[in-house]
Amino acid sequence: MKKKLKKLLSLCLIAATFVTMLVVPANAASSTIRCYTISSGNTTAYSSSSLKTKSGTIYGSDELYVLSTSGSKVKVSYPTSSGRKTGWISKSKIVVATSGKTKYAWKKITTYRRASTANTYGYISKGDKVTVIGTKGSYTQVKYPISGGYKFAWIKTSDAQYLSIATLKIIGNS
Repeated sequence: MKKKLKKLLSLCLIAATFVTMLVVPANAASSTIRCYTISSGNTTAYSSSSLKTKSGTIYGSDELYVLSTSGSKVKVSYPTSSGRKTGWISKSKIVVATSGKTKYAWKKITTYRRASTANTYGYISKGDKVTVIGTKGSYTQVKYPISGGYKFAWIKTSDAQYLSIATLKIIGNS
C-alpha cells in the first residue's frame, strides 16, 4: 500500500510539474515591457487596480516595467530609493491608444521616451516586428522588441514611413 501511495504521489508531482511548464512559459520573466509615462510629470501609483489607495509616486524620469494588465489598469514596477516597488496606474498614463497594427521596420529608427526628441530611448532595428500603438501630434507610439522583452516608445511620425506591413523578404531592399 505504501509503494502504491508513493507511486501515486510521484505521478501527481510529475503531472503538476508538466502542467506548470505549460501554464508558465520559461521566458515569462524575460518578456518584460519597459516604458516611461507619457507625461514628464509625476504619476500616482495605487495599491490595487481599483486606483483608490495611493501607494507611491512614479517620477517622470522613472523607467517602468509592465507586469500585468486588468482592463484599463496596468500593474507596473518602478524604481524607489530602496529598490523597486509595484503599483497600479491607468493604462492611459503609458499608452495613447490601442490600435495594435503590426508592421516591420525596413530601416533603423531612433526611438524616444516621450513624444519629443528630448530623450532618445534606443532604436528599432531593421527587420524588427513593431506594433503601432497610436499617434500624438507629430509622434507615433510603438512597441518594439529588445533583449529580454519589449519597449513602448515614440518615433517621429515621419519615420513611420519606414514601417511596412510587407513580409520580411521585402525588407532587405532598402
